[in-house]
Amino acid sequence: MNLVTIEQVSKQYSDRVLLDQVDLMINSGDRVGLIGRNGSGKSTLLKLLAREESPDTGQLTIWGKVRVRYLPQEPVLDGGLTVLETVFSTESAQMDLLRRYEQVSAAMAAAPDDPVLQAQFSKISEEMGRLDGWSAEAAAKIILTKLGITDYGARVSTLSGGQRKRVAMARALLDTADLLVMDEPTNHLDAETIAWLEKYLVTTPNALFMVTHDRYFLDRVANQIIDLDRRKLVKYEGNYSRYLEKKVERDERLAAKEDKRRKFIRRELEWIKRAPSARGTKQKARKQRAEELGKIRYDRKDRNLSMVLAGRRLGKKVL
Repeated sequence: MNLVTIEQVSKQYSDRVLLDQVDLMINSGDRVGLIGRNGSGKSTLLKLLAREESPDTGQLTIWGKVRVRYLPQEPVLDGGLTVLETVFSTESAQMDLLRRYEQVSAAMAAAPDDPVLQAQFSKISEEMGRLDGWSAEAAAKIILTKLGITDYGARVSTLSGGQRKRVAMARALLDTADLLVMDEPTNHLDAETIAWLEKYLVTTPNALFMVTHDRYFLDRVANQIIDLDRRKLVKYEGNYSRYLEKKVERDERLAAKEDKRRKFIRRELEWIKRAPSARGTKQKARKQRAEELGKIRYDRKDRNLSMVLAGRRLGKKVL
């Protein structure tokens, strides 16, 4: 089943083009690793999928009732909520039920004799049994524990940046989204937790689209690699090791094709120089063809660096 279709999408900031008429399809069961140079536009593509940004041109279609959950590198969480309240703050009906249950339970702890709260607690407890909320609550606590979070009642404002990322990850993993988009999910995780996350993601029914610099993680989790290469998306089937093999083959083919183009231009220019003026019409056509081929610029991945310095001196040296 197709979840997301990207057609001829372009995106740029100022005069810097990050995506140039790219195409991509994400289907159920895909576990995609997106790789590319730093600053090439990987996080921008994730934000496009999460609908946090819009393409400049082209079409990005999320079909039907497909739900996308986005886990950024630095998630923004409500500091006033507890860990469990944050984990349950999703659009899922089951998670919404758990969030209400936690709120009523906390209120009951403060005022156990309140008849209104007692009635609410009784009603929501029935709903928990009907919607299998108890299992979902247990699953949430297990995932939090595996991610190194054991104080479920702690306020998010008291957590470190790494702990916040883990809470946000738990919320993303528990959500019933069809596509889970993750930006550097292994940051702030130790080896044991990464190993657990790998096993969890391999068995999840959600489609995955992730950016990570952890090649071993990609080897174990991804079944497709998308290379953001020179503003285009190049798809490779298989994990990261398979990608490395296919990438070398593709680069060799491109280099051979460019070498062939240059040799052809050289031969045409030599012919033009030798050709007598009596063959003017044919010579003109061949000359135009050589000129057109000469205009094609082969992208060797060289990158230009733009620097804008401050108007005032901040010190004796400015880099």
